[in-house]
Amino acid sequence: MSVSGADHRIRFDWEEAAAAWGQRAAPTGLSLLRLHAPFRTGALRQNIARRYESTPGRFWVVYFATVPQAAFTIRGTRAHPIPRTPLPPGRALRWMGPGGVGGPYYAKRVNHPGTKPDPWPERALEGKGEFFAGLFADAAREAML
Repeated sequence: MSVSGADHRIRFDWEEAAAAWGQRAAPTGLSLLRLHAPFRTGALRQNIARRYESTPGRFWVVYFATVPQAAFTIRGTRAHPIPRTPLPPGRALRWMGPGGVGGPYYAKRVNHPGTKPDPWPERALEGKGEFFAGLFADAAREAML
């Protein structure tokens, strides 16, 4: 590629700028995702991680969860029986009433009504594009010096 009138003394290293941006942006994105993740046991929040991926001219910070409940919270679930397989003899499901009042209740099988999808990752990063673009602009400026 050539640019007419370009100052050839200016050096720009795309890989350097992208890596610098990733190092600055990734912790913020991770913190936002962990802050917005549903909390019951804390396992989901603790198991959100990140990795870097790149191809020529592109760089991504990819966030992912290493626990299966992440997909269920984001996509929701259909109605389903619990447990899906028969319990061993002498075993039963046990739960307390709402707010811990009432119960304990026991059953061999219950029908779960399902859960609504919760797009918490989208909410976590919503409106943050300008912030992340600013981080890239800073990294690009520094890569030109």
